[in-house]
Amino acid sequence: MNRYRDQSAEGTQRNETSRWYHVLVENHRRLISPATQVQVFLMRLEEPDAAGENKLIWSGTAVPLSWENQPIYPTNRTLGHPINCNLCNVVKDKWIELTPLVQPLGLEVRRRSACHFTVTLQARSVETDSNLLQIEIAWDGKWADDSDEMARHLVVKARPASRH
Repeated sequence: MNRYRDQSAEGTQRNETSRWYHVLVENHRRLISPATQVQVFLMRLEEPDAAGENKLIWSGTAVPLSWENQPIYPTNRTLGHPINCNLCNVVKDKWIELTPLVQPLGLEVRRRSACHFTVTLQARSVETDSNLLQIEIAWDGKWADDSDEMARHLVVKARPASRH
């Protein structure tokens, strides 16, 4: 568990208990060729309809996600060793939210109740773009201090990417 810092419009900060979920970004060819100026982008957001079929609810200009400990690192990273990219966080008794560096119009990043959605991500560097990665996130709206119990309330799992 981490502490979540939320800065209000007035500039005051409050600390709250939170859990952060990450995507590990790896370069399997790092010894031969480090990837430069790497960013991970949110490409699409989908939710299941009443029949359980995923329907697009947001897509547009790719939006960069933040890195773990973003304030001390540059936005674009050189990828040698694996690096964690922030995917989402859950703030105790409050919400779940995605972690883009900016929030474009129409992209709802914070949910205050149970939700189920799929994000499509892509890592991009000067040298290459990764394959698309789809991650399904299902949250029942509950919090648990125990990690095993919390894993029953929030499920984050990779899915095979479909072609778009």
